[in-house]
Amino acid sequence: MLKVTPEERFWMKTLILPSGCVEWTAAIGGGGYGVFHAGLKSQGTYRPVKAHRFAYEWANGVGSIPDGFQIDHLCRNRACVAPSHLEAVTGRENTLRGTSLSAFNAVKTH
Repeated sequence: MLKVTPEERFWMKTLILPSGCVEWTAAIGGGGYGVFHAGLKSQGTYRPVKAHRFAYEWANGVGSIPDGFQIDHLCRNRACVAPSHLEAVTGRENTLRGTSLSAFNAVKTH
């Protein structure tokens, strides 16, 4: 039986778009973020993780997301897992970069 690594399984679930985004094509969870079942069930490490966080740590090393930080999608596509489109930022920075009412109000000058 051919063994497939979690990384190989992960990248088989993606599609490269003309925009440069690498779109997650498998399960999408709450908020539009991809969900990946990392690890191997036979080894007891089968657990769901957000796909963009898995991609970020794959590219930058496990544990590379500082405590309290979030992964921001620079492309604004929540289903994108392209490592070059992801950046670890504080929750405040992530909110301010977004399109929410909080972000809109934060840039007001009057």
